[in-house]
Amino acid sequence: MPFSFNGLSQYKAVIRMMAVFHDEITKQENLMKEINRFVLRPKETTVRHVLKIPELE
Repeated sequence: MPFSFNGLSQYKAVIRMMAVFHDEITKQENLMKEINRFVLRPKETTVRHVLKIPELE
């Protein structure tokens, strides 16, 4: 590696940050796919059911 010892830890931190971004983007894509499946939904399914928001009494 063409980095100093201090530079290596910073390089590893950037790689770790990229991994976190990748995980979050993957989660977001999966959530969007799930929401899109409910776009053409039966009449009894509401946004509240899709987002799993509890009913207010």
